[in-house]
Amino acid sequence: MAESWYSLYGTAVRYETDVPILAQPVNELLRHFRRDSLEADAALAICFHQVEDRTQVPLSISASARKLASGTGEAVGDRRATGLPYDVILDQGLLIAE
Repeated sequence: MAESWYSLYGTAVRYETDVPILAQPVNELLRHFRRDSLEADAALAICFHQVEDRTQVPLSISASARKLASGTGEAVGDRRATGLPYDVILDQGLLIAE
């Protein structure tokens, strides 16, 4: 499990993932905000865990949820293909990336 800490304009953030390929881009993007430790508990925790199937995630999305973004993982413009389709959903104040 990779865990990193950041201070984003005074807000303590903890990022963890069990998918090594996701750790490097986040660390690169937030490199100027990186900390060796946090002085206070993280106000925001961002966690990415790999699963084999959506049914392994103990989360149901309500009918009132709003889809904020989606993609097919195909190359678009100057973006390379990732092969990873995605949806970003807002449900009762919870931001879900699937």
